[in-house]
This record gives sequence, C-alpha cells and structure tokens, in this order.
Amino acid sequence: MTKNLKPSNKWQPAAWNVTATKLLNGGRLIAAPIAKRLARLSSMGPTINGTPRDRARILDLGGQATCDWAWHCATEYPNCKVYTVTTKALRQLSNSNIRGPKNLRQVAVDRLVKLPWKDNQFDLVSARENLQYFKGTRRERRR
Repeated sequence: MTKNLKPSNKWQPAAWNVTATKLLNGGRLIAAPIAKRLARLSSMGPTINGTPRDRARILDLGGQATCDWAWHCATEYPNCKVYTVTTKALRQLSNSNIRGPKNLRQVAVDRLVKLPWKDNQFDLVSARENLQYFKGTRRERRR
C-alpha cells in the first residue's frame, strides 16, 4: 500500500475484509464462545463502588491501524481493551493520526514475533494474513 492512495482507497480492503468476516460468521465479527464472553465483559460497567472491573483484552496482530478488524472490535465491545500491533515500517505507511475508538490502542514494534507483553495477557488474539512474518522463525514460534 502506498502513501499516494486516498484514505478511502486504503480503507476499502479493510472494510471488505470486515464485512466478509461478519457475513461468514452470521453477522458477528467474532465467532465461537469467546464472542459471548466478550459481549458479557463488554456490557459490564464499573462495580457498585465505582472501581473499574478487569476488562477483556483483544490483540490484533499485524492488523491495519485504522478502520480494520480491531477498530470494529473496539466499537462492538466498548468495555474491552483492544490493541492493534503492527511493525514500525508498516505504521509509517498508514495514516495513524486518525482517532479511533477510545478503547483501541495502536502499538508499533520492530518485529511481530517480539511483543511488549508477557504471555497470556489477552483473551483473544487475531493473527489474520500474517504467515509471511513468521516464515523462518520456527525457534521463536515455539516460545
């Protein structure tokens, strides 16, 4: 994707992907039991005394920073914390100045196989279309 594309042209493939995913999953962005868990956790507000509850965490590994799967997840599950992780090189090509939902964070890393979180920090991890990043990293995949 080049910087010369209009913003709407950059979003069209992402919008198509999200729409197709929902169509294949019966209108839902996320299938399986995790969707019920995320919906339940997302609908829960603070406790009676006002302290925040633990929120579900969603990781979109290698996703587009704007208007992609994570953006829609953050909108669909407003009380979940959603993170999009992309490489620093790809982030430079995107328009990361567009403000998304408040519960969506964009993180740029040098390599997608080395993330800034400990293991088991997320309730759902999406790694669509990322096989090219992991080719030849057999040792790191066993981690």
